[in-house]
Amino acid sequence: MMQVLICVLASAVYATLRYNVFKGVPWSWWPVYVVNKALALGALAALVWMLLRTAADRRNRADMSSWILACMGMHVMISLAIMNSTYYPKYYVSAAAAKPAFTLLAGFSWLGGAIAGGWMFLRLRRCEAGTAETDLPMGLIALLVGTHAALLGVKGWFEPWTWPGYMPPITLLSFLLGVSAAVIAAAHRRR
Repeated sequence: MMQVLICVLASAVYATLRYNVFKGVPWSWWPVYVVNKALALGALAALVWMLLRTAADRRNRADMSSWILACMGMHVMISLAIMNSTYYPKYYVSAAAAKPAFTLLAGFSWLGGAIAGGWMFLRLRRCEAGTAETDLPMGLIALLVGTHAALLGVKGWFEPWTWPGYMPPITLLSFLLGVSAAVIAAAHRRR
C-alpha cells in the first residue's frame, strides 16, 4: 500500500503544480479534476513499480495490485462524474452544442480505457504473485492505459513552450510509463 500511496501523492503534487499553480485551473476543480489525474498517473506509476519489484525479486504483489485497482476504479468513477465539455472541451466535436458528441479520438480513448480497466480487473482480482506469464499481460495493459491517455494529448507533446511551468503533460508521462511497463514485462518474460 505504501508504494501506491507514494505514487499517488507524488502525482498529486505534480498535477497540482502543473494545473492549479502554473496553468491557472480553478482551485474549486482540484478535488475532482486534478485529483482524478493524480489517481490515474499514480496508479500507472505504481503498476510500473510493481512490475519492477516482481521482476527483481518475485515478491508477492497482492498488496499493491488491489490498491492499484482501487485507484483505477476511483479514476473511472470521477471521470464519469465530470465528463462534460466544461472539464474536457477537446473531447467533444462542439463543446457549445446542446448535445455535444465525442470526437473520434475521444471515443477511441474511452474505449481503450474501458478495455484496459476490464482487462486489469480480470488480471488483478486474483491478486496472484507476479511471474513472467502474468506480468506480460500487465505490461500490455499499462501500454493500453498509456495509449488511452496519449490519444487526446499527443498534439501538445511537441510544443514544450506551451507546457504550464514547462512541466511535461500527464498524457506524455502516462504514455512513457505504459511503454516502460511493457518493456519491463517483456524483458522479465525473456529471462
